[in-house]
Amino acid sequence: MAGQVVHGVNISHKISSSAEGEVANYNSDTPDRELVFKVTKDHFDSMAKAANSLLIAHGSGLFGCAAYLREPKPSSLYGGAGIGLYIFLFGLGFVFGVSGYGLTLLVRQNALGELIGAPVMRPRFAKFGYNAAFGFLLFSVLQLVAGVWGLIFTAFTL
Repeated sequence: MAGQVVHGVNISHKISSSAEGEVANYNSDTPDRELVFKVTKDHFDSMAKAANSLLIAHGSGLFGCAAYLREPKPSSLYGGAGIGLYIFLFGLGFVFGVSGYGLTLLVRQNALGELIGAPVMRPRFAKFGYNAAFGFLLFSVLQLVAGVWGLIFTAFTL
């Protein structure tokens, strides 16, 4: 059975792994438009929710750094130039998260538009946008992990 490709993304594994078993005999030659639309929408919605969670985490890190800088006499725990590293990590991760979120919504709109027959961008650009959104979100995760591990390392080396 050939895979169902929507907007450069193979979604046949998502369709055939349905828990209800209603699409066990799915034939990609005669696609069920509603099912493909739902699976595509769910896929991009989960990416957008992940990006939203990253934005919340990075925003919390930036808020923590700002709260630390507002203290009248900051403790030497993360003082000096050390806090700048965390502001950089959380800030850059926030920018990557915003970029990934925006691209995810743009590619989602394009993929769903393709399914309903609306004018869409070229498939090559759409695939690039999908990969770029994934890359931005991956870099955002790496920035978050680096910031959190840096804070843990700093706290345990005192």
